[in-house]
Amino acid sequence: RFQQILAFGGKRLRRHQSLSTRCGGPLIAYERLVTDGLIQRDPVQLSVMARFERLYDELRFDDKAQEPKGEESTLASLKRFFGGTDTADTIKVPRGLYVHGSTGSGKTFCMDLFYEQVEQSKQRIHFHEFMLSIHR
Repeated sequence: RFQQILAFGGKRLRRHQSLSTRCGGPLIAYERLVTDGLIQRDPVQLSVMARFERLYDELRFDDKAQEPKGEESTLASLKRFFGGTDTADTIKVPRGLYVHGSTGSGKTFCMDLFYEQVEQSKQRIHFHEFMLSIHR
């Protein structure tokens, strides 16, 4: 297993246990790094991590909503299109986050903490890669 180097606040941190081990959520992982003295608590980052924590909880407690239902979801779409109100077949998808800020503010760092804590199947791509894939 390779050692990932993270740049943060002018420091370079080796991959810490909080980054590679699921420990109960992104906010807990962040606080562990603060407690271990590897980063300083930042109020803006803390606010972002609290929002990531809410999204993490929605994903964790709503696993069934994340699994596509195949024909059932198509049927639900058709029911909604034609005015049906059967909500039992609908899929609730948690609303994501758009994190923005100045260079070096810790956006990628916070996203990495969140990403490592999520247990579901996932794909991590940078915003620029995402936008390029949409506009091809």
